[in-house]
Amino acid sequence: MKHAGLSESEAKVVKLALYDKHRTVLYDIEFLSAGAKYSYEINAVSGEVMAYYRKDRAVSDENNGDRGSDIGSEKAKSIAFSHAKVSESGVYEFELKLTEKKGVRIYKIDFEHGNMEYEYEIDASTGAILRFKAERD
Repeated sequence: MKHAGLSESEAKVVKLALYDKHRTVLYDIEFLSAGAKYSYEINAVSGEVMAYYRKDRAVSDENNGDRGSDIGSEKAKSIAFSHAKVSESGVYEFELKLTEKKGVRIYKIDFEHGNMEYEYEIDASTGAILRFKAERD
């Protein structure tokens, strides 16, 4: 919960499992909070976060945002790098696509930094992070 910036009272755990992945024992934890679903893989011995993912529940509202506006690819990239707390100079294997999902234009951004792989979906109109995933390479 601390890694997600939440208190225990703000989240509802919906899955808690222990499993072995490549000879490492991990906790698989899923919880819901404030319109988002979080998934974590945590090393059962060290407590280190090995992978995490957050997906916001989509808001369906025809008046939500201006479909004609676009934050631009540079702003979307900046949002992803800032959220991941990485500098552009250390990023490699960078890929950015503008797509549409359920009528919403989305920047899909994938990149690697250090020993981590990141995936982002950012609303092209508002700059909101709709989904992100980070895991060790």
